[in-house]
Amino acid sequence: MVKRQNIWLVVAIASLDPAIGVSRSVIRLLRQKVNLNKVWFPIQEYLRMKTINQYFLFSIGQLKEMSSGMSREIISTGEHSLQTLATLLVTDIAPVISRVIITIVILLSLHLPVGLIIMTGLLVYGLTVWHMRKKYVPRIKLRQKKDLVSSKQRGDLLAGAPLVKAFSKEDAMRERYRKIYQQSVEVSKATNTYIAVRNELMYMILVASKYIAMVTCIYLYYENKLTAGELVTARMWWEQVFEKIEALGEKYQNALIESTSAERFLDLINTSPAIHEIPHPVRLEKVAGFIEFKHVSFSYPAEEGEMDSTPVLRDISFHVHVGEKVAIVGASGSGKSTILSLLVRAYDPTAGVVQIDGHDLCAVDIHDLRSHIALVDQGCLTMEMTIEDNINMGAPAPLSQEKLLKLCASVKLDLSKFSKGLLTQVGEMGNRLSGGEKQRIAIARALASDAKILVLDEPTSALDAITEAYVQATINEVCLGRTTIIITHRLSTIQGVDRIIVLNDRGEIAATGTHRELLEKSGLYMEYVEKQQILI
Repeated sequence: MVKRQNIWLVVAIASLDPAIGVSRSVIRLLRQKVNLNKVWFPIQEYLRMKTINQYFLFSIGQLKEMSSGMSREIISTGEHSLQTLATLLVTDIAPVISRVIITIVILLSLHLPVGLIIMTGLLVYGLTVWHMRKKYVPRIKLRQKKDLVSSKQRGDLLAGAPLVKAFSKEDAMRERYRKIYQQSVEVSKATNTYIAVRNELMYMILVASKYIAMVTCIYLYYENKLTAGELVTARMWWEQVFEKIEALGEKYQNALIESTSAERFLDLINTSPAIHEIPHPVRLEKVAGFIEFKHVSFSYPAEEGEMDSTPVLRDISFHVHVGEKVAIVGASGSGKSTILSLLVRAYDPTAGVVQIDGHDLCAVDIHDLRSHIALVDQGCLTMEMTIEDNINMGAPAPLSQEKLLKLCASVKLDLSKFSKGLLTQVGEMGNRLSGGEKQRIAIARALASDAKILVLDEPTSALDAITEAYVQATINEVCLGRTTIIITHRLSTIQGVDRIIVLNDRGEIAATGTHRELLEKSGLYMEYVEKQQILI
């Protein structure tokens, strides 16, 4: 019969197991809290801000050339991989390495020969893992590259689903994607087989190391160089070492997988901006608006596998006086939009100089430059914000409701069609708006700027004839006192400008003059007029 005074001792002993369980739960919760608050979220914030900051450093030209779908996929997987990698290193790998080192030190202090045997086995394991990394990492990179292409193609296909259905190409596009996906699957199968074989080989090396350690210790025991207690103690410690090493091997493999995704992300983030600002650039607090191109030539960066690219512009020279309105016309591919890209410094000229008020754009503060240029581009880009926010993007400071409403009226943007008026969300890339509505917002955004230079790339292409007349009248009014460059194919716009610059299909200036002058002296311009092919 248990004595009464011993009951509490029995209860205390019986309570040890649940107490240990509760303690482990508390430790896990604290570890999770530290992981999220001290590692995961801080790294996530840093990486996301780093990505945005780096993207803002890229030139406009670089951003246009990047595949948005591929970039988003790389950024998404890369940020997650870096966060996971940091968590693995801080909360998993580092503690395991610490325990392994402590255990090896204890083994060496207990019995030096046994400790050295264990260390030798671990060294063989570590060197084998490091050697196999040379073949392992390229296979992982190839698998992730194929997965990335497959994911990007699927995203493009889903985004283009309305176009696919409009032309009844569901079967063809489905089969096209299936082939891309199958390529990814085949690579994944081969890589997964290699990983399985590698893992088993690593396990066999560990088993062999344990076996050698065991046989050696038994031999030392029979030679009376190791006591039974030391043998049992050594085995207990080496079992812990090998258990931790096996876990470390799995964590290391996961770290390698995450590091390959992170590497692509870091390559993207560390890409140098194509446009560099000089150390002490010229500040343009005010501009008059005199524009000059001096013997400008330009070639877009050569694509992968190409030695050089064909010049888009060849020895272009022209000027635009303060307050003058100039149109640039030419066939598709003649370099019209490229001229505008050079003016807003989306790219730098391959040769020659672009100047504003006598200042080489390469020496001017980029933010100052763009604050003095109001742009309406072909795509009429809109962000997933309200109509009000999109128009205010062009303003130096947020406009009053009265001014916003006046701007919308001037471009014939009918706000009564929208349930929330200026506060209406335009949707992703303006998908809730018609083409004409996006164009009106883009023009209003440009007019909201107090810029002295207006750059209009097909400003009325998506408008009907009646609305175009109203908008054109507004543009003509706003252009007064401002230097304006227009790319257009509509004769009504061309006839109202001060000068017209005609480009040929080689990216050269073929003729310059007014509408009437060009009709008399330029066969190329006459051809555009007759065929109505003064193209975008």
